[in-house]
Amino acid sequence: SQTYHIGGYLLFGADFENETADSLLNKIQALQSDKEIPMFIGADEEGGTVTRISRNPNLVASPFQSPQAIYQANGWKGIAADTVQKAEILTSYGIQLGLFPVADVATDPNAFIYERTIGQDAKGTSTFVETVVNSLKETQVASTLKHFPGYGNNLDSHIEIVRDERP
Repeated sequence: SQTYHIGGYLLFGADFENETADSLLNKIQALQSDKEIPMFIGADEEGGTVTRISRNPNLVASPFQSPQAIYQANGWKGIAADTVQKAEILTSYGIQLGLFPVADVATDPNAFIYERTIGQDAKGTSTFVETVVNSLKETQVASTLKHFPGYGNNLDSHIEIVRDERP
């Protein structure tokens, strides 16, 4: 990594499996140990169907809920509080980059990305994104708005070619 000066490392679900708090901290510190400039360490932690660190009960008491479930229970204040909690957990392990929020606008429950979104129109999605990004900024965790160019009410591009016919 010294040859190429890697700028970051993304941790996936397998990177958190069977880890304890101490072993994860050691793993992340080892990734950073020989770096002149510290790397960004990132993780997906959208909540709901995409959880990484919170899937391991040794690291987080229970998996984070989906944005839709949080919003239904506690509105925008709940979204902000959930984001702060995620950020505090991530930073406690040395992770400074959250690969969230999902900024796709999807209102069709049959759309591939729907379960991972706030499930609202463009205005509601915009409020969701603003709430999450501002909450992450307050806790000094970087955010990633995804997906580009965006799924919307569409199919899964991981398994098939998707044509977006929207104007």
